[in-house]
Amino acid sequence: MMELLRPWMLPGPAAFVARMCSLADRHKVVVLHAPFASASVAEALRHHIGREGRYSVIPVNLDAQEPFESSLAASAGLATSSSLAALVTSPVLQYAAIVVFSRGPPDSGLASFARMIARQPLEERPILLVVSEDGGCVLEGHALEPVRDVFGPLDGAAYAAALPRGGRPLEARLVASVAIEVAAWDVVLLDRLTALPPEQAVRPDLHLAAWDNGETARWRGMAPTWEKGCLDDWGGEPTEHVLWIAANRPSALAKRVWRGQLAMLLPWIEQYRQAIIEQEKRNLRPDITRSGPDIESLDWGPLAFQLDRVPNVKRLAHAFREARNELAHGRPILWSHVRLCIDAARAWRR
Repeated sequence: MMELLRPWMLPGPAAFVARMCSLADRHKVVVLHAPFASASVAEALRHHIGREGRYSVIPVNLDAQEPFESSLAASAGLATSSSLAALVTSPVLQYAAIVVFSRGPPDSGLASFARMIARQPLEERPILLVVSEDGGCVLEGHALEPVRDVFGPLDGAAYAAALPRGGRPLEARLVASVAIEVAAWDVVLLDRLTALPPEQAVRPDLHLAAWDNGETARWRGMAPTWEKGCLDDWGGEPTEHVLWIAANRPSALAKRVWRGQLAMLLPWIEQYRQAIIEQEKRNLRPDITRSGPDIESLDWGPLAFQLDRVPNVKRLAHAFREARNELAHGRPILWSHVRLCIDAARAWRR
């Protein structure tokens, strides 16, 4: 059975995860600063190491109140009373990759453990990867590795292309195009956006409650920074998270939706303009004033006027003209209007 594509298996994220694991293999200790989706970063590291098969993977969550050594011992199946020295030299950990999820400053046991394994011979020590959500886990001799500019536009497109789809390819393409533009670098958000009903997925700006996970309330009134998890690079530019935009600049959210619609709908609308001209060429004449000297340049307005007596063409031309005009003026359209265009196109094709 083919493995389900995960966001961190995409080319950009996968290369980053592989690089961090390779760094840990060479230096034995790596600390990552991941202010956004830090739990998924830790999961991606564990998944990559597990697939390679060179180390056993031991997850440790320091969000709890237990000391590091107790949490590590429990995760490794050792006595929770084990000392740090006993843990460092335990055969169970000799070929282990310990992936720690952390908030706040480093636990004293974690800091000591990192120093101790750094002194051991290369072939006798485990590797340690720490994912720090707030960047507070600073270990002596180890710089923080920022989890930044990991997902790009091509990763979003690849992920959307791999999502399951039904028997409506045009609808699926439109939903994916909008979701990619809206989600930007938060590729995980693509799952929520593409799972919405069409009327919500095509205009997510009008149905925020259906896909907001609470970030709008947390980020409202906050300056966008990478450290707070609401800003990252995408396509070579600093880009705010869409839920920060929804909380602070809602008009910009509508523009993201518009860009997603435009990328897919405009070529589709143009395809039908050319098809109508080709089929109805004998019934058309140039409109020099509004469109140009030849029939091929006729726009939707003149087409709708000249073909007003052909019912199916009239319906299609008016629907596509209104849709094109809205998009041309920077306004996203509703699913009901897209549906009208689809139905008119099918009726004309019969």
